[in-house]
Amino acid sequence: MNLFLFILIMLFWSGSFIAIKLSLDGFEPMMAATLRIFLAAVFLALYRLCKKVPFPRERGLVFKVAVIGLFSFAMPWALLFWGEQFVPPAIAAILNSTTPIFVLMFSWFFLPQDRPTWVGAFGVLLGFVGIVMVFWPEIRSENFVTSTVMIQGMLAVLGMAVCYGIGAVGIRKVCKGVDLPWVVTIQCLFSSVALFVFSQVFGFETGWREIHQVPIKPWIAILYLAICSTAMANVFFYRLIEQWGALKASAVTYAIPFVAILIDMVFLSTRPTFLQVLGAVFIVSGLAFIHVLRKKPLRGSHR
Repeated sequence: MNLFLFILIMLFWSGSFIAIKLSLDGFEPMMAATLRIFLAAVFLALYRLCKKVPFPRERGLVFKVAVIGLFSFAMPWALLFWGEQFVPPAIAAILNSTTPIFVLMFSWFFLPQDRPTWVGAFGVLLGFVGIVMVFWPEIRSENFVTSTVMIQGMLAVLGMAVCYGIGAVGIRKVCKGVDLPWVVTIQCLFSSVALFVFSQVFGFETGWREIHQVPIKPWIAILYLAICSTAMANVFFYRLIEQWGALKASAVTYAIPFVAILIDMVFLSTRPTFLQVLGAVFIVSGLAFIHVLRKKPLRGSHR
């Protein structure tokens, strides 16, 4: 069952990058991210209420879950939607695959049971080499204006992966034995409110009054992102974190860049450079060292 969930998450998340690109044809970035999170919260809340699952009432839990939600939903998706204005879906997917690298780095400090090995540390090094390869064509580009905007978008997407790493470790540490759909609901609801308030206070979004004029295709993309890529996929993902641990569950990002590259080529006819694909191979190879090979732990791994 866990393997089936693993594959389903991979497919849902692989399709999310092109769906984000399509949603930006009708929505501004922060607006699209807010709608995605809010609609996911509504879907999950109705699902749990229909199942008559009680709302978690553990003292302090809602606050902790909401704060983790800022790293699992609000901040990474604000960065992702903004970044995909300038970055092709395939490149965004490649950078997203670095999430386990950051999970490992944060696990070193917060999850003693998931401390890295020497081989895992080498995997992190390979992953960062892959990241440099993905960025390199833009760093070396002669078109300074275009490459600068592209690099900013890529850095935003990479920031998303950092946030995901913090969120995955936080869930592993805080949410044992708690109903996971309610956890995701709390996170999504709090994050959508936080994003909406943030966008209004700082004036990032101006399109809320014209929301009724958005064509059908961006709405379909938002619904896919909310129900499939957010509500269902994250409930499944947190289940895997609970069963497998944060590091192993995050290996779901192994195949996502390659599936996303195929989707990008078929629907948008865009292709990453050879060096960027090679960077994806380095990143995935690094993940293999992190997750598959086990050798002597790093000094200080045991307390």
